[in-house]
Amino acid sequence: MHRFINAAGLALIKTFEHLCLHAYPDPASHGRPWTIGWGHTRAVHPGMVITEDMAVVLLRSDLYEEEAAVLAACHALNDNQFAALVSLVHNCGAGVLQNTHLGQALRHEAWDAVAACIDTYTHAQGHVMLGLVRRRAAEIQLFKTPVTA
Repeated sequence: MHRFINAAGLALIKTFEHLCLHAYPDPASHGRPWTIGWGHTRAVHPGMVITEDMAVVLLRSDLYEEEAAVLAACHALNDNQFAALVSLVHNCGAGVLQNTHLGQALRHEAWDAVAACIDTYTHAQGHVMLGLVRRRAAEIQLFKTPVTA
């Protein structure tokens, strides 16, 4: 069974990724990977241009794989915890859930430790990136937000 990101998580991703309909180089590395839409990087090349409708399709495609990765790492997450981690994986890759402190905290359902681990993914090319600091703070806030009925 597949699980989908909630509206709060989708809004968080769209806020931090910003929609860009033409390919651009990763700002942290000034090159690869090339990015388009809301953070899509697969098969993107310089000069590529898409429509907003295509950007939605690409985002949903990316999120499908990222949702599956988060679900495989832990089934016991509430909707906001799940959404926050999908956002993190969308930005950093599924490797953050593997043999890491974050992955270990998830396996032990140590929610405070998971939130603390999210906060460690703020660097690119050896430097703290203010955009990543803000994104991680938003993800942690969402992760800690109780789900209301």
